[in-house]
Amino acid sequence: MHKLVRPKEEPSGLAEARSLQCRDWSAFWQGRSKAKEELQLALLLMQDEKCAYCECKLDLHEGHIEHFRRKNVDWFPELTFEWGNLYYSCCRNGTCGRHKDRVLDKPRVGELIDPCTDNPEDYLQFTFDGNVAVRSEQSEEGASRATLTIDTFNLRHTQLVEMRLNTLKSYEWLKQMSAIQIDAYLSQLPSTTPFLTAIYHYFGKRLCE
Repeated sequence: MHKLVRPKEEPSGLAEARSLQCRDWSAFWQGRSKAKEELQLALLLMQDEKCAYCECKLDLHEGHIEHFRRKNVDWFPELTFEWGNLYYSCCRNGTCGRHKDRVLDKPRVGELIDPCTDNPEDYLQFTFDGNVAVRSEQSEEGASRATLTIDTFNLRHTQLVEMRLNTLKSYEWLKQMSAIQIDAYLSQLPSTTPFLTAIYHYFGKRLCE
C-alpha cells in the first residue's frame, strides 16, 4: 500500500450517473459495459495495474471496483458514483476491499488510511519477512490508524505475507551490490511491479517520499 495520485478528470460514466441522480450501482451500468470498462481501466492505470491495498497484480478480470466508503443505503449512498471514493481491489475474500466491508464499523471509516489522501508509507512499514508493521515513529493517533488499516484490509493475511516474502527472496542477490547499484536497480523497476513498496522497504528505502 502506497501513495496514489488520482487524476482530476473522472471517467464520463460517473458524471452521467450523478446527473441522472442515480443511486443504484448495478442498475446504472446495465447496457453501459464500455463506460464501466473505461472506469475500470482508469482505476487500474491510477494504481499501476495493482490492487490499491495489497499491491498484487490485477487486470480487468481479476479485480472489482471498490467503494472506499460503502455505498449501502445506511452507509454513504451519496458517494456511490463519486470518483474520489473508488478504487480497484483484488477479489480475495480474506483481504482488501471485501474483507473491509465485512469487518469495518461505519464510525471508524474516517480513520482508515486512504491511499489518495494520505501517504501510507508514513504509517506502514513492510518488513523483511513479508509482514507489515506500524512505523515506530507514529503518534498514538497515527499508530491507531495504521493498526486499523492493517486489520481492516487484513494485510497480515498468511497468503499475502507468503506472496510478499517470496517476492523479497527473489531480490536477495541485490543485497550484495553497493548502495549506488541498489538505488540504480530499484529506480528502473517498472511501477507495475507487484509489491513494489515492500521491495523498497526491504532495502531501507521509501517508494513515495
